[in-house]
Amino acid sequence: MCFGERLREVRLNRGMSVSGLANAADIDRSTIHNLENKTQYSPNTTTLVLICEALEVSADYLLGLRGE
Repeated sequence: MCFGERLREVRLNRGMSVSGLANAADIDRSTIHNLENKTQYSPNTTTLVLICEALEVSADYLLGLRGE
């Protein structure tokens, strides 16, 4: 499973829409869309931290380094 698939999985498990996550993380909706749908697109460190905080998930999990 790639980063985008993990991100979508966690977002949906938390009951959040793309817009909801974008608002909670204070980032553009298009960024979430690109992260979930483009396999060659990866977040910068700041974006990764904001997403992890909004979803209450570890960066290690989203990056595929360990289980949630």
